[in-house]
Amino acid sequence: AFDDEGYLRLTGRLKEIINRGGEKISPLEVDAVLLGHPEIAQIVCFGVLHPKLGEDIAAAVVLTEGSQLNEKDIRAFAAEHIANFKVPRSIMILEEIPKGPTGKIQRIGMAEKLGMTHACLKDRLVMKICIFGAGAIGGFMGVKLAQSGADVSLVARGPHLAAMQANGLTLIEE
Repeated sequence: AFDDEGYLRLTGRLKEIINRGGEKISPLEVDAVLLGHPEIAQIVCFGVLHPKLGEDIAAAVVLTEGSQLNEKDIRAFAAEHIANFKVPRSIMILEEIPKGPTGKIQRIGMAEKLGMTHACLKDRLVMKICIFGAGAIGGFMGVKLAQSGADVSLVARGPHLAAMQANGLTLIEE
């Protein structure tokens, strides 16, 4: 939210902030905007894994009684009031938003509760490492990560390429 002097103030827990391809999104800000729609009774926005962006924003919504609002309408309303990168890409319309053991809505873990996880990302570590002039340390780290089962993409040239081959890294040339 913007304060009286025009400064943007992000509120909420830091670990709830969604990092969508480098853009930081406060789910509380998106919640507040969407709660401005007269047919939305409750909403919780949260992060979901994304294969290229790292995270994306999703929302669980409870509509007012008799509402005929759909996902497209909700996204259109959001797009009128907030930047495009903050508009939830996935919206689930529910009868009730799941709550934690204390009876409170918990953003963290909401994607799992609603089955909105990408299995390909959840079960493995994905890393990209670019080694240009990183020397033996970079090559050694890349090999160790690859041996640990991490999905590692390495870019190397010259002596670093030979050092990585000598340490047992299988290379796939493109």
